[in-house]
This record gives sequence, C-alpha cells and structure tokens, in this order.
Amino acid sequence: MKNAECQGGLSIVVDEGFWRASNTSENIYQCLSRSSCHGGYVENSLIPVECKEGYTGPLCQVCTFYEEEKYM
Repeated sequence: MKNAECQGGLSIVVDEGFWRASNTSENIYQCLSRSSCHGGYVENSLIPVECKEGYTGPLCQVCTFYEEEKYM
C-alpha cells in the first residue's frame, strides 16, 4: 500500500488520508478521520500536510473556525 511519494530529500508528498508531523519527519500516519486530511506537501511549512477546511493540528483532528463558521 502506497502512503506517500518521495520527491527527493525530505520533500515527501503524502496521500490523501495521511499526515506527517514536520518537514523533517519520515514517519507517516493514517488520519483517524481520513476525510479530514488532504495530504500533499506544503513546502516551507511547520506542518507540511494540508488539512481539509475546518480541520487543523496533529492528524487534522482539531476543529477550527473558517469565515465565522465553527466545525465539529
């Protein structure tokens, strides 16, 4: 099962539904709610994986506000 693709060095693009903690981490985790993690790779970011709208934090499990709307 493929969870990520190495683009060279530490540029690791993770699949949708997966997450990694930092640009220097080689460990990839499956999100508890796979629908909350976009995956991908965000260069020059502390957390290199995009969460879907309304989610943030470790494994994209923290609810956030977006344009005055609260997500749960």
